[in-house]
Amino acid sequence: DFEIGRGDHWRVTDNDHSKNDIVSGYNSAFAIRSYDRDDQSRGLRQFLDQRCMIARDEYIISAMFKLEKDGIPVECDPREFDDTSKTCPSVQIFGDNCSNGDIYHRLYNELILPWNSGAFNQFESKFMVDNALATCETVAIKINKVNP
Repeated sequence: DFEIGRGDHWRVTDNDHSKNDIVSGYNSAFAIRSYDRDDQSRGLRQFLDQRCMIARDEYIISAMFKLEKDGIPVECDPREFDDTSKTCPSVQIFGDNCSNGDIYHRLYNELILPWNSGAFNQFESKFMVDNALATCETVAIKINKVNP
């Protein structure tokens, strides 16, 4: 969607506490901006086609992230994993109404590169669908857990 300037499938995680917008992105393309968030739990969400969640299938999630607050570049530390003010963006996979209850996976960037504030930074993480996630009625990907 971003290649053509649309983010139709991305939604904010809570309409009353954050907003999103399409802006200029990496390499003259488009990006989605999440802003006016009042908590790190706010961000972006996209529901995935559950029929694609087949046990033992592996996906590579890749993205480019840039952090700003009020137009000022923000630093993060790719080696921080505990929701501090230095934590870089991560991706969460949520499964709801699964055979053994709800499921949550948090994926961190496997490319441990220095963060370049003011620029887009590469994110990549491999993800394998497990047997439990394959049973879920709905599956969503979320980008949040970044300080507002």
